[in-house]
Amino acid sequence: MKESSRNRGPLLFCLTSLLMYMVMPAVSLYVPAIVKVALVVAVVVLMSADSNKTSIIKIACKLIPVYIIALVKLLNVDTGYLLATIYDLLGTYVVSCAYLHLFIENKQQLSKKVMISVAVIYLITAVTTIMGNMIFPQASRLMSTGMDGEHTLYDAYRAYNIGSFAFVYELVLPVAFLPFVFKQKVLPRWLTIGIYVLVLYCMYASQFTIALVCVLGYGVFFFIGYIRNPRGLIGYAIVFGIILFAIVPVILPWLGSNVGDEIMSQRFEEMSNVVSGVGATEDSDVDQRQSLYMRSINTFLANPLTGGKGGGGHSFILDIMAKYGIMGILMLWIMLRSMYNIYVRPYRHTFFYSYLLFSYIIYLMLIILNPGPLYMSVTFLVPLIAFVLGNEYEKSIIGDYKK
Repeated sequence: MKESSRNRGPLLFCLTSLLMYMVMPAVSLYVPAIVKVALVVAVVVLMSADSNKTSIIKIACKLIPVYIIALVKLLNVDTGYLLATIYDLLGTYVVSCAYLHLFIENKQQLSKKVMISVAVIYLITAVTTIMGNMIFPQASRLMSTGMDGEHTLYDAYRAYNIGSFAFVYELVLPVAFLPFVFKQKVLPRWLTIGIYVLVLYCMYASQFTIALVCVLGYGVFFFIGYIRNPRGLIGYAIVFGIILFAIVPVILPWLGSNVGDEIMSQRFEEMSNVVSGVGATEDSDVDQRQSLYMRSINTFLANPLTGGKGGGGHSFILDIMAKYGIMGILMLWIMLRSMYNIYVRPYRHTFFYSYLLFSYIIYLMLIILNPGPLYMSVTFLVPLIAFVLGNEYEKSIIGDYKK
């Protein structure tokens, strides 16, 4: 059955414009907030008019378990910040609905065009983030703190379209597909490697060490065969873990001594000290992280049933446990299980399933180590790529594999 072209152009335009507003800091700086609201409404209206199988209301309800923690948090937001919090959440929620709309309605051609638009938006912002951090060292890290009282400088960073914490870490999960794309020649191999190097350098320039290590780790999969099933993924993970355990004590000191950036060098040296058993230096970034993690753990242990105040604020999972206790663990289970069922399970028979599954394993690690839930990446970017790959290349991939 041929895909309907009804509302395809307006929906592509409005959705792309909304994504530009949400992803590119320069756009949100110069475009009034009311425009984002108008784009959200337009996307909802166009999806509603284009729905044949499932209404947008049903799609929104289907996402409630995925966003259960964000929705519960709304109940505890101060009245003065409630509208701003809803405003921030609404755009992400609607974008998540957009993926499910494309998937349920089987909008293959539109999905491919959306993915191309999204790739351009993120790659442009990656380039400007690199350039901006060259002009303003540590800009991405400073933006991630909120920069209270420094609004003029913060807006100057936005004017250069410098991405902060959320942008950089949203890039981590989609990169898991690049080794598969490289092997299957979905894109020219030179282009795939170019994208990988660009993202890797963006992590380095923005000085987010965990993101950099994750993307470096993906590079291993360029040099091994296809990961054809989850058992193969587990095998590779074990082998990779053994190799990593053996070489990390050697690599980290080398990186600490040879990386040109002073901050990154210090972080690699601290990681080396922890791995080697020396321990983190007092007041170092690693030491502060460990203290914040332990604060959340201790808060949970002191109030396991109801939760309490005093979480560390640097781990999404540990902070939810600290704040909500057993109820927080239940909400985390509901959220993560729903994410698997909606975004991963439908692709379990595809050839790239293990790469998709691996990206969600990395997601679990990231929300343990960092405070952000990364909804944009896990509910839109990664599943959109999986949907396009499944529709465009799955038959040919399986055919080549059988030969």
